[in-house]
Amino acid sequence: MAIFTLLFATGVGAGFGLTVEIKRVLNALESSDGGFSNVDFSGNSDSFGAVNKFFDKVQVSTSLLLLATLSMAALSIGTSIVIYRK
Repeated sequence: MAIFTLLFATGVGAGFGLTVEIKRVLNALESSDGGFSNVDFSGNSDSFGAVNKFFDKVQVSTSLLLLATLSMAALSIGTSIVIYRK
């Protein structure tokens, strides 16, 4: 179980880092008008609005997964300590 928790934590960390970097790049493209102002990602006048909302939701969900994974790791370590002391 501990190995699965660590592998899951690695995936969650990678997903969180990826969403942060993609949001940073999209915000830079939006502010610099890097030739993508005519691209309509959302179907309305706000080109990057729907994409930013999507990545906000992704950040919230990966943050919750990270919290759950850290809790699971703490429980796994605590259980190992208790079993070792008996």
